[in-house]
Amino acid sequence: MLTGRAAHSAVVLGGALYVLGGDDGGFLASVERYDPDQDKWKAVAPMATARRFFAAAVLGGRIIAVGGQDGDGHLRSCERYDPVADKWEALPDMPTARSGPAATVLGGRLWVTGGDGGRSTVEVFDPATNAWDRSKAPMTTGRRYHALAVLFGELHAIG
Repeated sequence: MLTGRAAHSAVVLGGALYVLGGDDGGFLASVERYDPDQDKWKAVAPMATARRFFAAAVLGGRIIAVGGQDGDGHLRSCERYDPVADKWEALPDMPTARSGPAATVLGGRLWVTGGDGGRSTVEVFDPATNAWDRSKAPMTTGRRYHALAVLFGELHAIG
């Protein structure tokens, strides 16, 4: 990579690997794309918010980064990257500020679970309404720095 980092997120979109944010002794907003065909890393547009311990997922051909920490504490902020325009845009804030959440996509919506600040909470972003739904049942066990995956149409929080 161009920048060494920890506490970052990574996703795959359009046959490329994207590594976002994290910490290199300070909070990072930078984003790098790895092109496996050319075996090269390239810097792309940075996030608007420098963040670490956040979650990222791909929804509708775009990358969404949610929550995490900045120098002031847990974040509610959420932003979306368009790889064609190489541009980030702000999305509505999550109802719960959280660092160390997990996120995945199910049913065309982004599901975000747990993290410091919301250990058992489940919130869902619907791109059709551009809004968050926090009416989902909480997880039975509070979690942070965990994984979230979909298996047979069901969410599984692990760790």
